[in-house]
Amino acid sequence: MITPLLFFDDQCNFCRGAILKLSRLDHQQKLHFSPLRSELAQELLGSSYQELLKANTMVLMEDKKQPLIRSRAFFRILWLLGGMYRLIGALYVLPFGFDWLYRIIANNRNKISGEIQLPDDSRFLM
Repeated sequence: MITPLLFFDDQCNFCRGAILKLSRLDHQQKLHFSPLRSELAQELLGSSYQELLKANTMVLMEDKKQPLIRSRAFFRILWLLGGMYRLIGALYVLPFGFDWLYRIIANNRNKISGEIQLPDDSRFLM
């Protein structure tokens, strides 16, 4: 498995915009991206796939670790980007999360942005 691998809602313009921004910030090209509605996601997420699909969230997988969702996934991604993002990313270790804020954004994401096209990049496992 290629990791870290971020599953995202490819039908959401806000989500595609966020993934595009992350791919540009990822200077070391550590992150890989795949739609949550893909055979790869279904295969790797196994029995949790349907639940995660309904959860309105991104899913971050790293090696054999438990997948991270919502704000924990977001902050872990920032940690993985390194540099100044690592300071904010350190919040992923907190026992309480910012899922309430993540849910507000997720529930309003279609109102936030316009059409976004993803690049033809080997890190995008479509």
